[in-house]
Amino acid sequence: MLINDKGKIYACENYCPHQGSPMLGGVVKDGVIACPRHGWHYDLADGGCKDFPDYTLKTYRVEVVGDDIMIYT
Repeated sequence: MLINDKGKIYACENYCPHQGSPMLGGVVKDGVIACPRHGWHYDLADGGCKDFPDYTLKTYRVEVVGDDIMIYT
């Protein structure tokens, strides 16, 4: 899933590691996405969960090259 937060592009898995809920529709603010189902907050830079550190959202390194977005898995 690609996310544009104030011009910064992030890529992450579309499923919350807590219960597999889709992250699509989650609120994004200041580089953090909140799971729309339970409200857990994940840092989009490293996937760390602000609320429960034992959970990590899978994130991917992103590079913008001209009009292309490169995602490194």
